[in-house]
Amino acid sequence: SMVTRRSCNVEVWWDGQTRVYITAPPALKGKTKGLCGTFNGNQKDDFLTPEDDVEQEPSAFADKWRTRETCENSATVSSSSHPCDKHVQNRAVAESYCSNITSNLFADCHYLVDPAPYYEDCLYDVCSCNGRLSECLCPVIAAYAKQCTFQGATIDWRDKVLECGIQCPHGQQYQACGSTCAHSCSDLGRECPRHWQCVEGCYCPSGHTLDPRTGECVSVATCPCQHHGMEYPP
Repeated sequence: SMVTRRSCNVEVWWDGQTRVYITAPPALKGKTKGLCGTFNGNQKDDFLTPEDDVEQEPSAFADKWRTRETCENSATVSSSSHPCDKHVQNRAVAESYCSNITSNLFADCHYLVDPAPYYEDCLYDVCSCNGRLSECLCPVIAAYAKQCTFQGATIDWRDKVLECGIQCPHGQQYQACGSTCAHSCSDLGRECPRHWQCVEGCYCPSGHTLDPRTGECVSVATCPCQHHGMEYPP
């Protein structure tokens, strides 16, 4: 995953695959436009175009925000039928796997974050899945889990849904809620923000950090010292 912070205090987090999250400060509420919506608490006008009209279809909305006139319009995608109605043979599989979101696995979060929209999104994605099940199923469950964590309920779920397990590099451990601050020897001296964002992923054990030269976890005490761009033995 990758996290970047802009000078306007906007934070963008990308999982390296299909999920992108943008966190904006309250000062920007009602002052945004574009592909990520209006940030005004009203989802009904998130498809607002540069002409201040609201599109109904995602593809038409995206086309309105083309940055170059030379870019071709996207192919029109019909939303007339639900994938589970179009691919009836996939419905039972989708309902079975997507029920993880509404099951006791996430019981501690259900009263904080409504699972219903995520369950419906999961059905849509899994029923229309043309690739590996994990590629269609796991991003939706991960999206719900992330929102749960944001609301204060961290759920360690990946080892309960076998299709979504993560194999970490040797020496690293999976954490459902890890800090991106001081992730390697080269940034140990970096001051962490007061409210750092929790991100799931593979991390070195406590007291260890990544050596950027080898990509392996090492004791923090063995990290070289850095001063004015020069490295010195610890």
